[in-house]
Amino acid sequence: IGMLKMDFLGLRTLTVIDDAVKMVRKLDPKYAEFDIEKIPMDDQKTYELYGNGDTVGVFQFESKGMQEYLRKLKPGRVEDLFAMNALYRPGPMQFIDDFIDRKFGRKEVVYLHPMLEPILKETYGIIIYQEQVMKIVSDLGGFSLGEADIVRRAMGKKQHDVMQEYKAKFVKQGKEINNIDEKVSDEIYEMIVKFASYGFNKSHSAAYSILSYQTAYLKAHFPAQFMASIMSSEINSSDRIVIYMEECKKLGLNVISPDINISFPDFSAPDTKTVAFGMHAIKNVGLNALESIVEARETHGKFDTIFEMMEKVDSRLVNKKVLESLIQAGAMDSLKGHRAQLFHAIDSASDFASKLSQNKHDENQVSLFGGAVETVKVSYPELPNVSEWSKLECLNKEKELLGFFVSGHPLAKYKSTLNLLNSIDFQHLDQTKNEQKGRLGGMIVSCRTILTKKGDKMAFLKIENFNGSFEAVVFPKTYTTHSEKLVDGAMLGFIGKLQFTDEKDIKIIVDDLFDLAEAESMFINQITIQLHTSQMNTESVSQLNKLLQNEVGELPVFFEIRSDECEKPIKMKSNKYRINSKSETIEMLRSIIGNEAVNVG
Repeated sequence: IGMLKMDFLGLRTLTVIDDAVKMVRKLDPKYAEFDIEKIPMDDQKTYELYGNGDTVGVFQFESKGMQEYLRKLKPGRVEDLFAMNALYRPGPMQFIDDFIDRKFGRKEVVYLHPMLEPILKETYGIIIYQEQVMKIVSDLGGFSLGEADIVRRAMGKKQHDVMQEYKAKFVKQGKEINNIDEKVSDEIYEMIVKFASYGFNKSHSAAYSILSYQTAYLKAHFPAQFMASIMSSEINSSDRIVIYMEECKKLGLNVISPDINISFPDFSAPDTKTVAFGMHAIKNVGLNALESIVEARETHGKFDTIFEMMEKVDSRLVNKKVLESLIQAGAMDSLKGHRAQLFHAIDSASDFASKLSQNKHDENQVSLFGGAVETVKVSYPELPNVSEWSKLECLNKEKELLGFFVSGHPLAKYKSTLNLLNSIDFQHLDQTKNEQKGRLGGMIVSCRTILTKKGDKMAFLKIENFNGSFEAVVFPKTYTTHSEKLVDGAMLGFIGKLQFTDEKDIKIIVDDLFDLAEAESMFINQITIQLHTSQMNTESVSQLNKLLQNEVGELPVFFEIRSDECEKPIKMKSNKYRINSKSETIEMLRSIIGNEAVNVG
């Protein structure tokens, strides 16, 4: 009926970019006119980020598989991103290694006809885009663009009769118009057919890649502002926030707990090295209450005591429930007194605010009828004298209000051990096989015991670690052996069969369990260090040598050397080095040569 249909994607990424840009502009007067549309498209720091696979949070390029290919590809121009975005899908993925080898000259780029070179040069002779298919049949076969589009659609839908019909025309017109040998035209057409079913729309890939480049540029140059922005976009997803908090640590950023004297409702970045937690992530705290707190702070300055805060804010919005949540989440730690004192002062602080409000009302009444009003200096009540909450109690209340720990973690001393122990990647569960044998570790946060039909006890455990949560099912035989360990707060490792109902639901059917303190001695028998000749340099080799000399132990060390010239890696056992099994040592090793280059077994 003559109407045009258009699709508009409401991408969260656009909001992430916009929010990050606004924070950048506030950083320093020199960034006041910062324009994301005018960033250089040849920025070395940005391409290094891609080449190192540091793409957590980077639009379209953050999956683990993509990160591995980026490390191989080492993108150096935006066209490489276009191609990788188009290739990283089922089907064309089989051509990625060939694409990378051609880029680095390990495989020769051969064109069946010279007219193909200007069309396929940017993709190293491989047909990746639908536009290339159309250009080939148009330029070499003399097709109109309308006919070229019919060929593209026929190939994509595998309409073999249409494809064969146009093949004859392509060969015939190729000879008549461009004097291309019929045999060569036939080969070219068959090559088109091979790749066309995988062909991707270049304009789509380019548009997405430009957005990706903008997010990568922000992450490379303004990491705090970018991470604050992306965490705000996921403020209601505790699983994603946990992942991004870990990424902040890798970037050397300090993530500070929610703080009424610093934070805003959303995540923010007060400087280039700090991400301030967004207070809107705290349960039971509404946006109106937070806006009242921020407005009072910006009008009167930072608060010193809970009573001063209640004097300045709208006490109808910042009620007792809000105060309870703010205190337990640690958002009022910058005020005088510890959390227990502040919590027990809630009633007196609320009463104080009510009386203050009533006094102001009475003063206004007197003033209305012409009476003199004396200005009385407000005297704040004293904080109650009560014992502090324990560190664990503080952390548990944080967890209850935020969904995760912020100011610390009960598992902190076992963090390195868990990195060695966990056999799955929580960020990329889709790449882990269901029903496979595996290991997981964490802290019991709840234990539900039931009786089977036979009257035997078994347990369902909810376990949490730095990456998220999972369920552990302990059947009667294992329960009988380890029942004394199955208590809330116990820090355990589990061996068993892994099951996944969806990406956020992990379950392990437990065969055996053990205290995390025993994990290092139980599972580390040797260390294999993987080195690729193209990635080795004097500095990293020197650091590696120094670490191996300083951390002497009983574990044998194996080296696995890889190179572009050899198909199979060369594996050698070191006669010189033996290393200790401390998880801290393994972490230092991984910091030098990368997580994936250090295997323990």
